[in-house]
Amino acid sequence: MNFEALKLEAAGHAQAALGEDVRYHYAEGNTTTTRAIFVIADVEVANGGQTSVESRAPMCNIRRCDVQRKPRQGDMITRRNVTYEVKQANPRNDASWDVLLFVVANAHANSARDKT
Repeated sequence: MNFEALKLEAAGHAQAALGEDVRYHYAEGNTTTTRAIFVIADVEVANGGQTSVESRAPMCNIRRCDVQRKPRQGDMITRRNVTYEVKQANPRNDASWDVLLFVVANAHANSARDKT
């Protein structure tokens, strides 16, 4: 039995269920460490025409008790040295938020955090 492979598989399942550590940067200026579960979401995008287009975008799920308030545009989340800005947050019935994100350049993220 390959115990290293078993350990990696178990860690993957735990991360999928419990999330991973991220840095949450509030637009007001404070930063905290919390946990989030990341996925790629299929999102319907209205492009001004009559037909909407489906796109794929990063999304995370954050428990409500782990954040100070509802995530809102201008907040940023850093995961594995990649910074995302909150685009939209939708409540779920399991006391969490589905947070739609978009990737921002590190220079933009640093500039935005410096202004707060």
